[in-house]
Amino acid sequence: MGATRINTYKQFDSVAVSGTNTYTSISSHIGQMHNLAFQVIFTGTMSGTLQILFSNDNVNFTPWTFSPALTQPTGSALSYLVNMSLMAFPYVQVKYTNASGSGTMSVSMTSKDLS
Repeated sequence: MGATRINTYKQFDSVAVSGTNTYTSISSHIGQMHNLAFQVIFTGTMSGTLQILFSNDNVNFTPWTFSPALTQPTGSALSYLVNMSLMAFPYVQVKYTNASGSGTMSVSMTSKDLS
């Protein structure tokens, strides 16, 4: 077994959120990474929908369906972790659509190759 590789990406770094805007991170190439971990931090009074999207072609992104659903901001500060294993898609990005309120959003992602 080879050495474990770990990469960390800032999807959103203290991004100011307001209005009814949609925020989409750049795509990150995660090819051959086995595990993904996201740290999500919302501050302020925003309410909206966070999605984690994947793609095979880095053009067409589709939201991942979580069961149970991801916790969403509902007007107060929120922080949580998302752990995903054995993802086969080579590209990932994060999308947040704000419905109301304002604040800041930070989402960092770590990918790990176990081979």
